Amino acid sequence: MVRKATLNDILTLDAMAERTVKAMHAKGLDQWSASYPRAAHFESDVQAGIGYVYDDGTIKGYFALIAHDPYYDDIAWQGKSGVAVHRIFTDPLNQRTGTAKAMMMAIIQEAKARGLESIWIDTHPANDAMRAFLNYFQFQERGFIDAIYRIAYERPTLITPPKKILIFGNSGVGKTTLSKKLSEKLNIPYVHLDSLYWLENWQSTPREQFIEKVDSFLAKNPTFVMDGNYLNSGTIESRLAAADALIFLDYPTQMALNGIKQREKTYHGRARSDMADGCIEKIDQEFLTYVLNFNETRRPSILKLLQSHQRSHQTFRFTHRPALNTFLDSL
Repeated sequence: MVRKATLNDILTLDAMAERTVKAMHAKGLDQWSASYPRAAHFESDVQAGIGYVYDDGTIKGYFALIAHDPYYDDIAWQGKSGVAVHRIFTDPLNQRTGTAKAMMMAIIQEAKARGLESIWIDTHPANDAMRAFLNYFQFQERGFIDAIYRIAYERPTLITPPKKILIFGNSGVGKTTLSKKLSEKLNIPYVHLDSLYWLENWQSTPREQFIEKVDSFLAKNPTFVMDGNYLNSGTIESRLAAADALIFLDYPTQMALNGIKQREKTYHGRARSDMADGCIEKIDQEFLTYVLNFNETRRPSILKLLQSHQRSHQTFRFTHRPALNTFLDSL
């Protein structure tokens, strides 16, 4: 579907670009002009071997991969190597067909094939659609390029996937399911923090003993995926020190409620396999209150945690499952 652009594509790309610019201007967005990007730019890309099209019988999208962009030199990128994506667009006549997603997945795979750590891109601050698209693919803001009035974004290619992962989120949103998927995909052990904390018949582990359990697991497992919040348990610092990636399933409360209802239905009258004997799945008022209040009481602390560790860890925040599934597909 994605292939190198050729000189035979130039007229088609020029017409696509003209439609794209008109659509942008109709929305009040002046990111591109009537003179950019046009045929001369695409021809230059083709001659340099950096232009690509999405072609399923009809050309529906385009992007260029630039080895070096001088405008990016002053940005504090996290990756030591990367490729810059420029002139990426889909034909307004063929939008919402999965073209943009397919192109970005191809970009990720191409960057991996080149052995590069990051994908770099920029967009206009008013381009809400593009910014939402970049957020979907877990790009993060790295700075502002004053000379061209653009926000700079970066996404790791995960050519070397993280293998020391902490997962945060409300109950019922799928933290343990994600842990198991990552464990299988990356061939690393996983642990559900609830299984370390709760003893038989929902008896809690004393604080110091819980800390010892967590520290013991981390000491024995140089790679891991660990799900659970426990922000005030005395274990968060040791977990952060051991981890190289943080994932937050930042889903709406209703998704959490649906999840715990389904979980209780699945395990009705019995305990999950990763829980102690007698920890029968149930929804009592205390647990329900925790779930209902999570996004108000605990979510801000997790967001702050991700923000403060952006430079030391790979951080990922998912607000809906399709974006998470796309991320898993890209590993």
